[in-house]
Amino acid sequence: MDPGLTASFEANVLIAAIGTVATSGTVGCPCHADRHQGDQGKREAMMGAHYYGADSEDGDRIDDPSEDALFMTISDLNDTSNTFVVVQPDGNDPAWFASVTVRDGGYEIVRRDTVRGEHDVTTETSVNDITRDLTIWMACRDFPERPTRQVTEF
Repeated sequence: MDPGLTASFEANVLIAAIGTVATSGTVGCPCHADRHQGDQGKREAMMGAHYYGADSEDGDRIDDPSEDALFMTISDLNDTSNTFVVVQPDGNDPAWFASVTVRDGGYEIVRRDTVRGEHDVTTETSVNDITRDLTIWMACRDFPERPTRQVTEF
């Protein structure tokens, strides 16, 4: 397949998945393709329900950050007084988290999910790549407080 078509296809899949999560409450990733929010969850989302937050070292917090908000938060990091941001679910003893830390001209990204036994540590220099990857990764996480329902119609 033509690399240009492959990249275009991947971009369209990503946009569709993120758009689905953002607008309908459907978890649009392969690992939760069968889950959707119930009507109550949609009302909560419209009213500003918080499922996770991004907290930076300098005290800034963003509830349910979008990809753009993550981009801005990570772009604001520096190597002196604001060196990291942590994204995790609200509540006690979160099952997963992701952190981005300034390291030697780039960033160290840690993703941990105790439910799935995942613990990945990578480095990256592109804030665009980091925010895209984190947005996809977070879309596949479980949010215990978020109502779900099974899809039975195909």
